[in-house]
Amino acid sequence: MVTEEHWKLARVPYDYWQVLLKNIPDSMSYKKGIKVYMSNIEIFMNKGIGLYLWSKENSTGKTAIAVLCIKRVMELGKKAMYITSEDFKDAMITREMFDESQSVYSRAIDVDILVLDDIAKEYRPEKKEGMGFAESQIQKLLRVRTQARKATIFTSNRHPKEMRLIYGDSLVALLKANIKQIEIAGIDWRAIKEKDVDRMFKELGD
Repeated sequence: MVTEEHWKLARVPYDYWQVLLKNIPDSMSYKKGIKVYMSNIEIFMNKGIGLYLWSKENSTGKTAIAVLCIKRVMELGKKAMYITSEDFKDAMITREMFDESQSVYSRAIDVDILVLDDIAKEYRPEKKEGMGFAESQIQKLLRVRTQARKATIFTSNRHPKEMRLIYGDSLVALLKANIKQIEIAGIDWRAIKEKDVDRMFKELGD
């Protein structure tokens, strides 16, 4: 059973604690791939195989699906961690500690499965030459995890092909062999939530 302590240790935002796979309509083409991964997550993790969940649009459920995978991993008694690419960048700059004995960076390497949310959001396209600090640190993290056969789940608004422009050919080639790309599109969950809020106000105002 996943407890509040588990969620907090994995650093998952509270708003995602109640996510459920059944809330995704069966008509969504990506649901089958998600179910296959979650049902066989131990096999995929043992091989270091992760996911790249992407959509050009916001609020399509990428983060919620990544958290569903974290939940399944915690149910199996394994270690998981959630962090946005922005927060990871900040943690590298400030040398943030995860706890008294381990840095955020060390924890990100150590966990059985890592969710790196909004990958490439830290990217600064105005930089014309070389790789910025954030990109280099994320590249280092991903290379270490991939070589250690540790599964990583990414969410992004970037098409997979754009990753090469940000992180370079060698890393992208390394990741392609260890990641299943799944486009998460078709539902605007934020719009649905807004309608639910409007409905509540209407019902309570009658």
